[in-house]
Amino acid sequence: MRLAKLLCALLLCALALPRISMAEGLKLPSRSDEYSAELAKGVLPLATGHTKDATASLLSAEGFEVLAQENFEKAADDPSHTCAYTIAKKEIELDGQTRPMLLVIVRGTQAGEWYSNFDFAPSHSGDTAFAENFLFAAEDVFLGLKGYIDAETNPLVLVSGHSRGAACANLLGRLLNARYGSESVYAYTFATPTTVRGEVEACPNVFNLINPCDPVTMMPLAAWGYARVGADIVLKNDESLAARVREGVGVLAALAPDIPSYYGLKHSLTKAGKDENGLTSFEMMLMIARGLAGTAGATDMNTAGAGAISAESDFAPLLEIVSRLSGGWADNEVLRQHLPQTYLALLNE
Repeated sequence: MRLAKLLCALLLCALALPRISMAEGLKLPSRSDEYSAELAKGVLPLATGHTKDATASLLSAEGFEVLAQENFEKAADDPSHTCAYTIAKKEIELDGQTRPMLLVIVRGTQAGEWYSNFDFAPSHSGDTAFAENFLFAAEDVFLGLKGYIDAETNPLVLVSGHSRGAACANLLGRLLNARYGSESVYAYTFATPTTVRGEVEACPNVFNLINPCDPVTMMPLAAWGYARVGADIVLKNDESLAARVREGVGVLAALAPDIPSYYGLKHSLTKAGKDENGLTSFEMMLMIARGLAGTAGATDMNTAGAGAISAESDFAPLLEIVSRLSGGWADNEVLRQHLPQTYLALLNE
């Protein structure tokens, strides 16, 4: 099995994530803890611009003034735990009052951010309370946003994102609640990875739109104790497909039953079992990240000793799953589950 071929195919998939057409306007419910399907449908298209210019264009078309756009120029091999984000402003009417609304759109994964996606706990600690990669990104956005909030009188804040951007927005909602209270903070996230472990304070104004057939929403693993801040709005979908996806995600749990083993337990590339000369699950995921980021080459694969993984290796089931996902977003039933178009279709059902 040639890992390099799979990585090239996955890169094509990563580059092909499409946008969706605009819905009509944004209408906030009177209470931030009241879920609004209409608001979800309205904000989702704004979270899919992906590039700096496309996001600014989408927001400008909706009457927003773009105030800031950060982290869009990251290098393809930049593994830092940050997200690109846009802050925009618009005056809106809510309960008979005109108030400034700050909209924060956090971009999904681009290039080197795949490295960060798979580095859930840079501390390697089994006691961490967060997906630390996403927490660091949320803290970065919070620091960039705080001055804009403090400069306004009685502002509303709406945060949103898809995929990696959703994980960041999820934790950003928590940080905003802690600083400003939840009454004026609205958070709607889509295809949201897990973000927290253990007991979490209630965040009734954070809503996570979850497709049960989307594997991204199952990472980091529930087997490692991960869940999400706020309320999950689980969309109706094919139960049999959801079961198959959960089974596939379970392959990683079998390789690494906890966080320390994900980072520290080495598996043989040529036979079943452990091997100090092998790779950890984290190192294998970084190889996949190199393919998704477009920074991998055949030389890299051969140098790492992973040009070919034996069918007897513990990694073989994982790479078999990767091979099934290499057909492209439009052609693969599982990859399609992560698309914004799929989420919008499920919202409309």
